[in-house]
Amino acid sequence: MFLSCVFVSLLLALVPQAHSHMVMEEPPSRNGMWRLGFNVPPHPQDDYLVCTHTRKAPCPPCGDKPDTPRPRPHELGGTWGTGTIVRTYTLGQRIQVRVNVTNSHGGKLRFNLCPHVEPNTPVEQSCFDKHALKIVGQRSKAVQLTAPNGSSEIKSVELRLPYDVTCNHCVLQMTNIAQEFKPSTVMFRNCADIAIQGTAKTSLAGGPPLEHLPSALDLHTRSGFGSGYEEQKQYRFYN
Repeated sequence: MFLSCVFVSLLLALVPQAHSHMVMEEPPSRNGMWRLGFNVPPHPQDDYLVCTHTRKAPCPPCGDKPDTPRPRPHELGGTWGTGTIVRTYTLGQRIQVRVNVTNSHGGKLRFNLCPHVEPNTPVEQSCFDKHALKIVGQRSKAVQLTAPNGSSEIKSVELRLPYDVTCNHCVLQMTNIAQEFKPSTVMFRNCADIAIQGTAKTSLAGGPPLEHLPSALDLHTRSGFGSGYEEQKQYRFYN
């Protein structure tokens, strides 16, 4: 375990600081929603929510570090966990999710859902584990990143929302376990706050997929995080 952690730290030291890792842009994640004008503080390191998962210190659900005091910044009640509903969907809808991978470390993307009812109360991973979302057009509930390590890509994924879940407030979770750093379990996680409505006519109502985000969030505009912010610093996330 010690040697694997040292290996991870050496690899991270070689990662260019102007490029980070990934952010869920559609629906807007808590860390990324500031770019669309939501009333949250700026988050210039919005694509660097990463954690090393261990049995003694499991990664929190929304990208924070295990040793961060609660309320953690990206959990409900934290700095970016405002509970703002960024998208409203329909029961059973096929939705478009877009992840901006700014520096790939390989591995797969998975998406889970947690129906939430308590305001300003963080959700637990056990809730997400009950609702793994299906990827339209394939049997697997995970999608492989295809960009070579250290390069970038936009990953668009079509998900099917459950036919048996409606909520005024659900949390959509994205998880990537980086292939490059195995056998260590290095996770990138994001959360987004959404609502899922039913209809009076049918329990199988679905709407059209969302359109792509405007070009303001194009991958190539993100290098260096724009003007007015310092160059991103890398933080240790290993023990």
